Amino acid sequence: MILAGGYIAFAMLLVALPRSGAVILTVAALGLACGLPAGPILSLPARVLQPATRAIGMGLFYAV
Repeated sequence: MILAGGYIAFAMLLVALPRSGAVILTVAALGLACGLPAGPILSLPARVLQPATRAIGMGLFYAV
């Protein structure tokens, strides 16, 4: 839910950016919308990987 909401908000703000007179506020809202999905995205590998392979998997995840 948070991922989809963040992506939709980001897309709407990108469309609104060239049409808005309040550029600074739009860019600030854009930054907040980009930050929402970061937490859930970073928690996904820890949920999927087994403890024995978690170190290698997290290293590959952050490298990509």
